[in-house]
Amino acid sequence: MDSLKPRSMGAHEGRADDAERRVAPRFPIKQAVTVRFSSSGRYEFTGISRDMSSSGVFLYAELQVAVGEDVEMLLTLPSGNSEPIPMRVRGRVVRVEKSPPTGLAIEFVTLVIAPESLKQI
Repeated sequence: MDSLKPRSMGAHEGRADDAERRVAPRFPIKQAVTVRFSSSGRYEFTGISRDMSSSGVFLYAELQVAVGEDVEMLLTLPSGNSEPIPMRVRGRVVRVEKSPPTGLAIEFVTLVIAPESLKQI
């Protein structure tokens, strides 16, 4: 497994004011993330994380979700010496990247780190 080092922001990934507002370092974690949301129906898709911090995640995804939309995610954090850690996360879409590669920045609202919580999704 690659060591987890904070990820610096490239010019194509955001504006300077985004970096100034960021409160937690980002780590490059690439993995599948299941996202569910309700907006005139119930939707589910899988995106690939680009990076993650303690406050949010950026996902590459073709499906665009509106800024402000509440979402529920199922993701797994890598663990150095044990099984990966499954998490159920509620979040809010804070940015949508419409130019390729498309994706979503999602701010974490609540996190549940417990295998039994996965049965509720």
